[in-house]
Amino acid sequence: EGKPIFGLRKFPPDGGTPLQFTDVICEHPQWSPDGRFIVFDADSGASMRMIEAKGGTPKEFIPDSITIRNSGLPTWSPTGSHIAFKDSAGSLWVYSLKTGIVARVFEREGFVPVPGCWSRDNKSILIALMNPKTRLSTI
Repeated sequence: EGKPIFGLRKFPPDGGTPLQFTDVICEHPQWSPDGRFIVFDADSGASMRMIEAKGGTPKEFIPDSITIRNSGLPTWSPTGSHIAFKDSAGSLWVYSLKTGIVARVFEREGFVPVPGCWSRDNKSILIALMNPKTRLSTI
């Protein structure tokens, strides 16, 4: 009908009707390892939110002092206890679901750390270092 459609939808793996469970702008959604939550970039990449996989109201979980622009690219740890993401200033952060603490874990002047995935032992995060001027990256 010419109207934009926003939100997250769950599609049954065998086909069928998708279930829409939120209607906000969502990008880069990631299921938690236990399947209970979904984290995503919101507000056209200006914030991140988390929602229960069964639906509900998405919740912000990072402090206003951390600026997100052009997406945070949230990535779950294998245990589901932490979420890694990037900010707009070129730092990599980790949020602890248990404590609510957000800690800067990496930064390199002149580069943007793009989180890829965590190691299976939950101790390392694979990132690409992107030069924002050339858009070239290295792992």
